Amino acid sequence: MPIKSGFFRRVKLQLCYIEAPEVFRILLLLLFLPGWSSANQLENNPSPYLSLHANDPVDWYVWSKQTLDKAKSENKLLFVSVGYFACHWCHVMQRESFSDSDIAKKLNKHFVSVKVDRELNPVLDSRLMTFLQATTGRGGWPMNIILTPDGYSIVGMTYLPAEQFSNVLDRLVENWQEDRKQLEEAAREVDAIIAKQLNAEQFPVKNMRIADMQNAFLQQAMNIADELGGGFGDTMKFPSIPQLSAMLKINQKKADKKVDEFILLTLDKMIHSGLYDVIGGGFFRYTVDPDWQTPHFEKMLYTNAQMVQLYLLAADVYKRDGFRQIALNTLDFMHREMRGKDGAMITSLSAVDNKNVEGGYYLWSADELKKTLTEKEFQLASHAWNINRPATFEAGVLPISSNISADAEKGGQVGDTGEIIFENGKAIVKDTRYITNNLIGHFVKVVEGNLKEKDKVLAKVDKERRQALRRAHSATHLLFKALKEILGDHVKQAGSQVNPDRLRFDFTHFEKLSQEQIKKIEDLVYDWILKNLEVKVENLPLEDALKKGAVAQFEEKYGDIVRVVDIGGVSLELCGGTHVDRSGDIGCFKIISESSVASNVRRIEAYTGKKAFNYLREKDEKLNALANKLNVPKEKIFEKVDSLIEENKRLQNIIKDMNLKLVKNEILNAYNQAEKIGDVKLVLVRLEKVKPKEILSILDEIRSKEKVIFFVLSKLENRCAFVLASSKNLDLDLLKLLKEKLSSLKLKGGGRKDLVQGNAPCDLNLDKVKNLIKEFLK
Repeated sequence: MPIKSGFFRRVKLQLCYIEAPEVFRILLLLLFLPGWSSANQLENNPSPYLSLHANDPVDWYVWSKQTLDKAKSENKLLFVSVGYFACHWCHVMQRESFSDSDIAKKLNKHFVSVKVDRELNPVLDSRLMTFLQATTGRGGWPMNIILTPDGYSIVGMTYLPAEQFSNVLDRLVENWQEDRKQLEEAAREVDAIIAKQLNAEQFPVKNMRIADMQNAFLQQAMNIADELGGGFGDTMKFPSIPQLSAMLKINQKKADKKVDEFILLTLDKMIHSGLYDVIGGGFFRYTVDPDWQTPHFEKMLYTNAQMVQLYLLAADVYKRDGFRQIALNTLDFMHREMRGKDGAMITSLSAVDNKNVEGGYYLWSADELKKTLTEKEFQLASHAWNINRPATFEAGVLPISSNISADAEKGGQVGDTGEIIFENGKAIVKDTRYITNNLIGHFVKVVEGNLKEKDKVLAKVDKERRQALRRAHSATHLLFKALKEILGDHVKQAGSQVNPDRLRFDFTHFEKLSQEQIKKIEDLVYDWILKNLEVKVENLPLEDALKKGAVAQFEEKYGDIVRVVDIGGVSLELCGGTHVDRSGDIGCFKIISESSVASNVRRIEAYTGKKAFNYLREKDEKLNALANKLNVPKEKIFEKVDSLIEENKRLQNIIKDMNLKLVKNEILNAYNQAEKIGDVKLVLVRLEKVKPKEILSILDEIRSKEKVIFFVLSKLENRCAFVLASSKNLDLDLLKLLKEKLSSLKLKGGGRKDLVQGNAPCDLNLDKVKNLIKEFLK
């Protein structure tokens, strides 16, 4: 049954149950459930995820033999949509697309639509995910795959907005109606390629010693490690628990200090970030940003179970009682929140609450906390959980432990670094952040001597790094203003991160930026940089700052007195970060990427200062190197490349024509030497790497000459195909020949009376084929 707002009662569904208002839960199914044979869609299905779609206007079926037979008999494409109950974007796509009557009409008319619960059918989920990742380079849920009636995957996608999804369906229907054979052939070829890749040996490890394999693994892991932010990846962060566990175990013997530092950094970041629920306990599945701040709010049983193992192991290796406490707290959470009354474990907790708000169960506003806590408790919670930072979500702020600075210090900007010098040694300042409005905490690592309470110290800021931060931060303000100028006033800031000479800026916009738009944005930012605008900073009452026209990105979170940053009258924003004195100090500015991070949210990454200059110089050096290889001046590279592409096409066509001529000669030789059965010539040929389409083009020229039957077997890369053709003036039913005689040799195919093609065993005996055809002719 569908989940509606106000659903507050518990509904038991065989081995599953759903519970609200706390959070939707899914019980782990321990028994295999057979394919649901009813064609009345998904009503009363024991899976909460499938029953969620029971009232969709889409005529859903479950994955079963009957469903596949239906697709074949009606000659319809299969639309297979895979998801699970805790998946946020699965719920979004249901609301936007699967509840849309126009989209449902298209699916019902042209497709056999299948809903799959990945937690009940992991084998099918894995197979389809392999195709999706192999063809798109990424994966996720909801996973939507279009298949031929025979079950070969054509195209795959994850979440798409309704309009875009509808357009994809239209194009697929049109292609299926106009060029079905080409689609089927392409689907089979892709399936064969993927199967070959999966069967291929991935790494030449047969002769490697265990120690060498371990060293290679550590080296490769550190090559992709984020040594500043912890974990792996630069767009989103998964815990990568198996990798961290393996690194930890291997490094117990290696004792590589750099590896230990990375593991400890990652373990600390994960528990003092948006990945860990400091109130309810347990870990979320991953964060959608590289700074561990914004979680995807589903909680998975397998994530938390593995986290317990990882932190217990780390507690023993590094003698950190805090890690052991995290593991025990997570076990308590699993026992309390992920265990049903019948003792079975629950596989996942939904990312949305009973009002369909993503993360709504975990987010708090300051007002909600004030109502729940005493004044003293609220003050402690505000400091301990970093409640007073700007809200990332409409529903409020996710409480995050402030023990480690994992987020930006002020205004999206990371804190200063440097050194602290004391009498008997020194410490490296790894980060700084505000503990209170007037107290700055320095997070340090002592590298020499012993730092004691009341020691007198000398603090040295890394001035070069600080200036690089300022360049990037001021450029962020100019970038935001340029986005509004070029794209429109609908653009709002959706997050930012400022690092030395590198910035990341998230903003609301409904489509991908064109190269022309990016060029205009860069030009506008450069114009303001070249004008060398003065940057003024002043503290004003919030009301006065807003009257002055200052842009407040998170006005509900600002105090009575705010800091206003004015860049030459071009940009006027409330901001707590540090900035350059004049816009000209930014120097070079270059956008390096523009991408999507969420529905209607785009992300721009850019370099400033020396990093931007080095980026451009590296591009120029690559162009020079390419020009030298092509032996042309740099300004004529593209002209040369175009000519090489055309020449390559010409040569490819020549090679193709030559190969076809060779094949044609081979077929003609066989034709000239062929045995006659009565007045019918019987020609049998075995070829290598010639596609059926190419064979047919040759046979069409020959089989019009006289009465003739051709049987051509071609060994392709991953299969063998056959073509069986006869003269059009020969009154023979080749489909009947295939069914009554040749099928005994395991030939499978289809076509028409004078032309049949399909698949055949590669070790097929052509003499047996000849004898069977002779029998048929008699």
